[in-house]
Amino acid sequence: MDLIFGENLFHCTGAIRSYSRLSELHNIKVPTLIMTGEHDYVSIDCAIAMKAKIQQAQLRVLKGCSHAPYYEDPEQYHAVLSGFLEQQLDYSVTPEVGVPDCV
Repeated sequence: MDLIFGENLFHCTGAIRSYSRLSELHNIKVPTLIMTGEHDYVSIDCAIAMKAKIQQAQLRVLKGCSHAPYYEDPEQYHAVLSGFLEQQLDYSVTPEVGVPDCV
């Protein structure tokens, strides 16, 4: 049986072992939050490589977390996410809100 990832998450040997999108990340032109846990099986080096390719990227490493910080430390996770989203808000712009034609 050909597994996509392999026998475990710590050593990719399956069908995606050589899969990489790093060469395409420069095409992302919007603010991007890269969040990883300090003990994540996806290495911090990988997150740093992604950040280097995305012009408007921010990298946050969550202390004491692994791959599921939203579950492991929801307070820390939501603080980081909320802070990033807050930075993206432009209060000088009021969006135009219309009523859809179907109403």
